[in-house]
Amino acid sequence: MNRLNLPKLVLAATMAGAFAASGAAQNDTAAQGKELLNEAKGAAVQAGDATKAAARDAKQAVVETGKDIKEGASHAAGATAATVGDTLGWSDRARMPGFTQTKDALENKLKTATTRDGYRKVLEAEGYLITAINEDSREALEYEIVKGGQTYEVQLGFDDGAARATSIDVATNIWRADATKQAMQGMTDKVVAPVYDRNAAAMARDRDRRSAFMDTKESLERQLVPGKPAQDYVNMLTSMGYMVTSVNDSDRDYVEYEIVKGKDSFEVQIDLDEKTRTASNVDVTANIWQSKETEQALDAAR
Repeated sequence: MNRLNLPKLVLAATMAGAFAASGAAQNDTAAQGKELLNEAKGAAVQAGDATKAAARDAKQAVVETGKDIKEGASHAAGATAATVGDTLGWSDRARMPGFTQTKDALENKLKTATTRDGYRKVLEAEGYLITAINEDSREALEYEIVKGGQTYEVQLGFDDGAARATSIDVATNIWRADATKQAMQGMTDKVVAPVYDRNAAAMARDRDRRSAFMDTKESLERQLVPGKPAQDYVNMLTSMGYMVTSVNDSDRDYVEYEIVKGKDSFEVQIDLDEKTRTASNVDVTANIWQSKETEQALDAAR
């Protein structure tokens, strides 16, 4: 790439202007001024071309990084990972602020209920469909709910069997009942009024599975140490038996993908140093908003 010689450009423009303004009639002087002016224009054109080329190179580098991660994951894991363009909407980091707003608003609405059955009525009045009952005891009531393709878990505590909830929490719904999945896909006509089933609830209740999740999360983070290029983490995860099912983001400073192993799914969030393109931080989180490819992989493991 040609570099612009600024001192030469300034000198050329200055001398050209001086020649043009002097009114000297000598042909050789005028010709010299014209030549220098043309040289200045040429240098400016080269500088513009260089800037455009640099922009194209930077953009292409980002695109190639996304391709490398996707192709590496697909080849190593034997699956087709969804592309970045398809999955930006599944990024948990991007969607968490919206979830927090909904959580706070719904918790405030639930505080208006005065009886145990009143919480169900509040949820229905707010447009939520109750798709599963994961707990129904004297001291706890837990619902899975769906609205607009989004799902949440409502956890209500009743100390000493109180008539009104003593604790209210609207939480993420990671492990979902079949009816919840159907409702999220728009098949609400297949969802029947839920009945508490202890065995079925044990498979979907987030609180029961969170301890095992935390153990796996911490183990993965210990192995996925910072300092490596993004593709190295794909290779490491594959060697551990994980399938990379979705690349949710691929930028110069951040990469995010969804992974599946057996019945569990996680989201791996990697902050990158823009200069070295190596990881400065690696975080393994719950995979709350799952891509279609992730859901298919989880269903296949059932």
